[in-house]
Amino acid sequence: MATFISNSPAETEQIGRQLAKEVRAGSVLALQGELGSGKTQLTKGVLAGLGNATEVTSPTFTIIHEYSGGRLPVYHFDFFRLEDHKSAAQLGLDDYFFGDGVSIVEWADRFPDLIPGGPNNRKNSGPFFENLLAMRRQFGPADTIIVGLGPGSYAGIRIAISAAIGLQASSHTRLLGYPSICAIEIDAEDYCVIGDARRQSFFFACVGANKLLEGPILVAENELREKLARLDRDMPIFASEALPQFGPVIVRCPSASVLARLARDSNLSFASPPLEPMYLREPYVTMPGSTLKSKLVS
Repeated sequence: MATFISNSPAETEQIGRQLAKEVRAGSVLALQGELGSGKTQLTKGVLAGLGNATEVTSPTFTIIHEYSGGRLPVYHFDFFRLEDHKSAAQLGLDDYFFGDGVSIVEWADRFPDLIPGGPNNRKNSGPFFENLLAMRRQFGPADTIIVGLGPGSYAGIRIAISAAIGLQASSHTRLLGYPSICAIEIDAEDYCVIGDARRQSFFFACVGANKLLEGPILVAENELREKLARLDRDMPIFASEALPQFGPVIVRCPSASVLARLARDSNLSFASPPLEPMYLREPYVTMPGSTLKSKLVS
């Protein structure tokens, strides 16, 4: 472990420049220290070392600043004003921590379990397999494994698909994939789903009878407002996190039990292995719109 000692803001910034030589996509720098200890100054050095000349300020009130340009994009967080784990979860941290840039977290010690590699990190999959073993003992081996393909947290969906592939390989059980957003628990047959895709973009999709009718597509905020304005006033609009800028959006996540029921519906068309997340952003688009429509909508 390297140790750096700083005696001035300039030296702290220089340490950040040195760290910039070592970081890569998916690197997370967890910073802790009292007010004025140099966390933001270190971040300035990292950005400078990555070739980004943007002015850096602490995201104390905005929670996150995103800096594009340079060798890698930088996602600068400040956990100081986060009240609890729920408010932190709404940030979609996985998409940043396991994405295409460098994440720098000030006051990371407030929620150390949210940091990859931290104590009691949520990436520990032990409880999942313990519950799986208990279910197998109670109900016997499964005849089908179905996994939600998104859209949603890209890192989370990749983890789910990886777990499903591993389970299928060990049990030789049928494996299916289906859009997660088609498995929301709701009485209405038709509904709309929106989501924050980060980087000033959102996704939009319409679902009917648990099938994709439109989308999912990436849109800018103004485009999404226009699409929502054209919907029938009685159309329910769902999101997995609060999006107050779009009016009366119902916060609800896809349901595993609904997904399991859909696996037995012979009227639906499912994706077969090899399975990939429905990731919509270039250059990682896994299913272009035309392919998606023909493959997943019957």
